[in-house]
Amino acid sequence: WLEQQLPHISAPGSGLRLTNQRKSQIGTHLTYQQVYKGYPVYRSAVKLNLSSEGTVLSLFHKTLDPDAITLGDAVRTPPELPLTGFEGTIQKEQVIFKQDQAPRLALKTTLHKVETGLHKQVIYSAAGDTLYQADLNRYLGMRADTMAQAMVYLPNPLVTAREDYGKPYWN
Repeated sequence: WLEQQLPHISAPGSGLRLTNQRKSQIGTHLTYQQVYKGYPVYRSAVKLNLSSEGTVLSLFHKTLDPDAITLGDAVRTPPELPLTGFEGTIQKEQVIFKQDQAPRLALKTTLHKVETGLHKQVIYSAAGDTLYQADLNRYLGMRADTMAQAMVYLPNPLVTAREDYGKPYWN
């Protein structure tokens, strides 16, 4: 069924890798990442939600057409990377990256150093140029509790009405 909805994922060299599977009261939630010739496609995703009976509730995707991908040469660690003497965790992975140009092979480098709060991701081209940078602190860098303001409705208007509103409101 998924290949009928997204025909380019069944093209030669293209496919999906299951990255997350979760069960809930509603059903099963599957998340996939697109791969092409063994390389993950950066920021690609397919999210499939199934009911408990196995029917499709929703399908969302952000995938690339494999015909547009140019692999080129493997990307080596650029010499100007500030990794010499770095004492944190360094993860490197060849990925297919697309931003303003055609999708191509790139090097994703992720740096983590908890003591200093450094959580950074950098994408490099084969020539060593920086294609993209992301500060991952908004996901990984919180060391203390955060404060949030919210309004609480007492009594809850959906509960006190004693009505069954159906989807997407679950009682």
